[in-house]
Amino acid sequence: FQPWIERLEASPEWEAFAQTKADDVAAAATAVKDSAQTLAFSEDQQQTLSKVRQHLQTEGITMMAVRSSSPEEDLEGASFAGIYETVLGVTGEGLEAAIKTCFASALDERVVAYKQKHGYDPFDPKIAVVIQKHIASEVSGVAFSLNPVNNCYDECVINANFGLGETVVDGAITPDRSVVNKVTSVILEKTPGQKDVVTYLKAYGGIERKAPESPSECCLSDDQVLAVTALTTEVEAEYGKPMDIEWAYEGEQLYLLQARPITT
Repeated sequence: FQPWIERLEASPEWEAFAQTKADDVAAAATAVKDSAQTLAFSEDQQQTLSKVRQHLQTEGITMMAVRSSSPEEDLEGASFAGIYETVLGVTGEGLEAAIKTCFASALDERVVAYKQKHGYDPFDPKIAVVIQKHIASEVSGVAFSLNPVNNCYDECVINANFGLGETVVDGAITPDRSVVNKVTSVILEKTPGQKDVVTYLKAYGGIERKAPESPSECCLSDDQVLAVTALTTEVEAEYGKPMDIEWAYEGEQLYLLQARPITT
């Protein structure tokens, strides 16, 4: 994306952004963000995108999650998670627009404000975009390889909801909560949440939110709780530090979607 960044840096919107006083920088970034949405793909970028499309076709992938990924994201001293854009349920026709949306989120006023607060240069956008197969998950959520409530390193905490994990991450619902002793593989707590909303992947692109059929029912079986615990423990061992993961069940298959160090 360096050509896009250079084009933005040469624009009048960027000049105004760079000259804005510290207190007004976040708002001024919005004009640059809007300008970023109008950028055209260069020949090199089109060639890269063509290779991506060929890979997706070869793998039979028709539905994608297009996600922002910054080299500054998920660091141990700061977490940018949740302030960059992700576009879910993307079809081949919507791929270019989704990439632009994710790129432009590097200039979102939330990102600029967060950078200022944590000592990062707000005038140095760094962004990549990850294109992944979108898992049509029936149950999903997050898991922590230590208990963030009592700081117990022997306990894994799992938050879950039916459907996609978006409702768990964005706080739209109170998820099911399970606490497991990682050493003994004993489930210490399994509390159903208040799951009023579920997000599902639509067959022809996009996502939809609706009411669940059984909101008071725990969405993970005991065996699945232990399987997510084992996955979380494996990730923690791989990185050698406490980790926060995103996971999903599609049918009987458990997927690891993302892993990041716990920053608090």
